[in-house]
Amino acid sequence: MRDNESERNTRYRTITVTVDEVNDRTRAIAEMDWNDLKLVGVGRTRPGEEFPSRAAERLSVTRALSDLVARLNA
Repeated sequence: MRDNESERNTRYRTITVTVDEVNDRTRAIAEMDWNDLKLVGVGRTRPGEEFPSRAAERLSVTRALSDLVARLNA
C-alpha cells in the first residue's frame, strides 16, 4: 500500500477525559463519539482506597478508559 493510500484510510477518534473529586473520591469520565453513538466510561477510586492525589487520578482515568472499552465492545 502506498503512503498516501494509508493516510486516506486512517480514522481518528478523540477521547475527552475529565477528572474531579466527589465525596472525597476521585472520579474520571471518558467520553468518545463513535459513529452515531456517544460512549461514556466512568472510573472512580473505591471507598477505603488511599493514594497520593496524582496516583488516584491516574487510577480513575485507567478505570474510566477500561469502562469505555467495555462499552465499545458490548
